[in-house]
Amino acid sequence: MRVGRSGRAAAGVLAVLVTGCGVSGAESASQRTATALVLDGRAWQQQKAQLDTAEHSLTAKCMNTAGFKFTVPPGSSSAPSDTTSVVDLDDRRAHGYGMYEAVSKRATTAVDTDGQAPDIPDIRGLSAADARRWQQALAGDQQSVRTLRLSNGVEVSAGSTGCTAQSRVAVYGSIEQYLQLLNEPQSIAADWANRVTSDQRYLDAVAKWAMCMKDKGYTYARPDDAVADLQQQYERSSPASVRPKEIATAVADGECATSTGLATVASEIKAGYAKKLSAQEERALLRDKEILDASTARAKSIMSAPA
Repeated sequence: MRVGRSGRAAAGVLAVLVTGCGVSGAESASQRTATALVLDGRAWQQQKAQLDTAEHSLTAKCMNTAGFKFTVPPGSSSAPSDTTSVVDLDDRRAHGYGMYEAVSKRATTAVDTDGQAPDIPDIRGLSAADARRWQQALAGDQQSVRTLRLSNGVEVSAGSTGCTAQSRVAVYGSIEQYLQLLNEPQSIAADWANRVTSDQRYLDAVAKWAMCMKDKGYTYARPDDAVADLQQQYERSSPASVRPKEIATAVADGECATSTGLATVASEIKAGYAKKLSAQEERALLRDKEILDASTARAKSIMSAPA
């Protein structure tokens, strides 16, 4: 996915959908529907996995029709973690922060935009010309894009031609709806997370978390520092060698977030922001929910169709 210049910072944020945080208080039914897309991360992950499966299945068929092999990227039951979310230790023991799966997926499907063939298993052994044709079939014309302005003014864009784009249209209804669903909830959740991490209640809990982590042999001042350090390690080293460190760090982080009350404090602060949705945010999230439900129905239809 390409991101408009004004949206690069927002797009760099790892998925920030939370796991298992509830919404309470005197909210309207409309508000609860809207905020659930951001706060009920587990349900989102399950539906997103269905959408990914359908999209990748269609992409593989399209690439095969074009005469190329396409390996479906590995799925993940865990979204890259929001460090202000409620902690699921079982999930962290299995997936860490979800970073390894994200790195593995990029390595399988990334398309280099500078004209150089990336190290993708499906094009190893192909001539330079055939590798370019493979990339063209998958990603289409690099100049053909659709752009969407989110409710916060950030612009995001994605390719509109090639097998990936065709598959996304089939699942999401349009490239614009794909961009809306994949970016709007994350953008709002990222804004909430930024507010949480500047709240004094959160900062007080973070200080206790850091002491707990120090007792476990880690010297991070904030949960975000742990994620940033692991990102750098993934960039420098083979993903397989970093994965055990990611899992160990994520589990230690989760244990300390639980024992110090950091996760509880963060979720309480975030739930407070959920009750104060702006009308613009509420409209955007309700539209996202409509897109998600319609896309999920299409995905189920795609996967139940005869091969």
